[in-house]
Amino acid sequence: MDCHYSISSNELYSMIIVFLGLLYLGVWIMIFNLIVHLTFRGFWIGIIGLGSVYPDGIQYDRLKYNAKFTRYLKNKIPSLESLALNLDKISSSIFSFTFLIFFMFMSIGVFIAVLVAFNLIITTIINIFSLKAIVFAGLSLGRILAALANLALILFIVGGLLSVVDFLFQGIFKRIPWRWFAVPYFHLSRFYRIISLAFIYEAIYYSLISNLSKKVVGVILIGYLLVIFSVFNFSYSEFIYYPSLGDETTPSVMSKRHYQNFLPNDIPYLLIHPVIQSNIIRDEPVQLFIPYLVSDNDSLKARCPDAQPFRELGFNSKSKFNIGGKKGEQTGLTISTNLPSHGIENTAMVLDCLANFYTISVDDSIYTNLPFTFFKHPNHNEPGILTYIPTHQMPKGYHILAVKANRADATPSYISFWLQ
Repeated sequence: MDCHYSISSNELYSMIIVFLGLLYLGVWIMIFNLIVHLTFRGFWIGIIGLGSVYPDGIQYDRLKYNAKFTRYLKNKIPSLESLALNLDKISSSIFSFTFLIFFMFMSIGVFIAVLVAFNLIITTIINIFSLKAIVFAGLSLGRILAALANLALILFIVGGLLSVVDFLFQGIFKRIPWRWFAVPYFHLSRFYRIISLAFIYEAIYYSLISNLSKKVVGVILIGYLLVIFSVFNFSYSEFIYYPSLGDETTPSVMSKRHYQNFLPNDIPYLLIHPVIQSNIIRDEPVQLFIPYLVSDNDSLKARCPDAQPFRELGFNSKSKFNIGGKKGEQTGLTISTNLPSHGIENTAMVLDCLANFYTISVDDSIYTNLPFTFFKHPNHNEPGILTYIPTHQMPKGYHILAVKANRADATPSYISFWLQ
């Protein structure tokens, strides 16, 4: 019975993207709040300086306003001392609130990282110790371990959701007096306090919710998050007749990400889109490099079930462990440092699978028998496949190269070039 436990490549890729997105969002939150903090702190310094120059504050008698305006201004305008004190409280609270929000996003990121690490560890154990082939009480040991791991993951996610609700509603579960709930949740809370790194920022959190009105904290916290997400979801533009970045998948838009001569040299840039050598081709073949994306692993496996991967997903060891033996042999632990070779035939099968995974066309001509080879691009050693499209029969002038992965949700990449 074949059993394989692993997190799919698409899910792993999505989790990494979510984690990096949360980190990116957290950094921008810190930058935004730091600007707000410096603004209030600069205002505070100005008030302190003004108070030292004019310790008596506003001299209403020297303004010579009528009694009605004088009473109104005295009631509405605070003294320099009280204004400085309030600004100091606001500035300090903003800085503390900044780190509370930042670490809250990092907690979500760490939670996702723990999920990914747990999956990779279980996958590695099953693969290295060949647990898929070991049968215990009629069940594969790998399947038993996979079922237990899935159950642990479900409980871990449910507990995490309870902790998030408890955090947002300022300890709603911590107020429940029933012992049958309070005792387990106490230990659960201690566990997630460490896993989520809450011990780093809990002093800020409990100080705010214990000194301010719970409604005020809730409104500020939820309102702030809504404002942040709104800022990232809205943009202002005056170029209303110019296509956006997402429209680069149309033939009428030329994107520099598809040309090696346009790649930036001053900042790291990883290739995730097809690339040719230049936007102008001079009497030479078009060198087309298609990066290998881990998000395509599942599609490749379903498309080419006979092509064997060169290694297991996750951490891999140069040694292979086998627990047990064949029927009639002594059970024990054997270690083999020589992994079985996949051979030239399987390498060619995998390459053919990758090549046929893409539909490549120039203008109205579809190319089906292009020679491909595995290649690591010199940009940043990105793995992928490389091929050459002949141009000696193409007319001089403008052409459009289209590359599309053969999966339902794929969008084609259009690469225009000029043939001289």
